[in-house]
Amino acid sequence: MKDLSLLKMKIAILAFAMLAFVCLSQAGEFNGTIYRLSSTQVQVTQPVNASIYNLTLHEKAGDLVFIGSDGLETAVNSSYSYWAGEHKYKIDFGGNVTGDLVYTIPYQGQQFILPLKESHPVKVILPPGYTTGDHILGIAKPQPDQIMADKNGTELTWNNPGLIIDVGYYQENAPDTLKKIFALLAVMAVIVLIEYYASIKRLRAISREAEKKAKGRV
Repeated sequence: MKDLSLLKMKIAILAFAMLAFVCLSQAGEFNGTIYRLSSTQVQVTQPVNASIYNLTLHEKAGDLVFIGSDGLETAVNSSYSYWAGEHKYKIDFGGNVTGDLVYTIPYQGQQFILPLKESHPVKVILPPGYTTGDHILGIAKPQPDQIMADKNGTELTWNNPGLIIDVGYYQENAPDTLKKIFALLAVMAVIVLIEYYASIKRLRAISREAEKKAKGRV
């Protein structure tokens, strides 16, 4: 009986450990759309669980592929139309699938504005070496729910962002460079101010000397 009770306790502990592991794994997963920025384009990763998927974009998509839950990459069968400034894709998977739809859209600049048709979890990954948060150089609006930074780039996550995301970002060394520029401008301003007062003194001295000479002639 004692051995049986010990066995039951071990099974209970093992079951609890497995449940905790599953919960932690699920908590680490991100079930939303990911936008990975680069200097020339945005790579978008959207979760899909459907047989037919309708995609509407403000820019034309490129490199449209589907990556299944098994990790295999396949091309997609899609129809395309353009109407009222929107690029519309109807993607037929030929049966219900689960995985990620991955595509690219052109993009340039350091101000990423993302209009959303409905509020859903969104993650924006900045290019490596870039960050955000300085009110002069650029901030993220609305405030992200989570910010993580590593060698692959700063990740900004919104769980319920609303209908528009606006991210201004900059190189990580930009604040130091800006401080050096402001310091240099301050030094130049002091030099100009000193030179200005020195010029005023010289002019006053010349004026007094001229007045003395004029009085001497009289």
